[in-house]
Amino acid sequence: MLIVKISLHNLRNILSGIELLNLYYIHRSRPAQVLVKTRVDTPVKKRIIKVVAQLNNSALKYHYIMQTSTSRVETFSDGVIAIIITIMVLQFRIPDLKNPTSLAVKEQLLKILPHFAAYIFSFIMIGILWVNHHHLFHLLQKTDDFLLGQNLFFLFWMSLIPFVTSIMGANPLLPLSTALYGIILLMTTLMLALMRTHTIKKGLVHTDEVREIKIKIKKVSLKGKNQSYIGSAVYLLSVPLAFVSVYLSFICFIIPIILFLLPAGIDEEDLANKVIEKNN
Repeated sequence: MLIVKISLHNLRNILSGIELLNLYYIHRSRPAQVLVKTRVDTPVKKRIIKVVAQLNNSALKYHYIMQTSTSRVETFSDGVIAIIITIMVLQFRIPDLKNPTSLAVKEQLLKILPHFAAYIFSFIMIGILWVNHHHLFHLLQKTDDFLLGQNLFFLFWMSLIPFVTSIMGANPLLPLSTALYGIILLMTTLMLALMRTHTIKKGLVHTDEVREIKIKIKKVSLKGKNQSYIGSAVYLLSVPLAFVSVYLSFICFIIPIILFLLPAGIDEEDLANKVIEKNN
């Protein structure tokens, strides 16, 4: 706690609030507490104390908001994920036909059908990852530097999904392409699991005075963590299975989707909105 003592002869500057506010933000990583020191008990002194108390409360609230806000992380992540989806859809290309006919267009569409199938699956996976990321950060009370680093690694692996999607679309039955696809899904899901673990371990998840809400938050957090770790294990299994049978890997790719779509019995969006209201 930063302690700043101000004597009565600085009365004008204190009442104007200019010097006082400057003192507050000398050290922004901690809230400042301002003490008024004077030997004279006057109505003016009482006015100074009242002003100082108001500014103390404002500074503490400012510090709390700066520490707990996750909106910038979510906004940045949403932007990156939107770009990833855009990149995937831009990969669809139909060559200019010299003699365009319905039959020729149909043949070209059939050629890109594996690409379209890979796109649909990747789109679903990115959507599921985004929803889980959204629920993760909406249940947080604060963030830390390590979590921000984990989030960047999560986005890094997710940004590679369009790349392996194009490889998978071009070579759907090639074991290597299937294995590469499984590796990227493994790393992306694993990073989500590690973020869940870190937020629970370090107490970054919102703690509520209402016992019912507190239990729901804990249940949703643990469910999300367990789902991510199980999904990571299944994707890990899909990598060696690709060299046995790519169809076994395809089954492995579907299992986490079903797992993530299983209802938790709790309205996670409603719970997240309650947490946002309390954090604000």
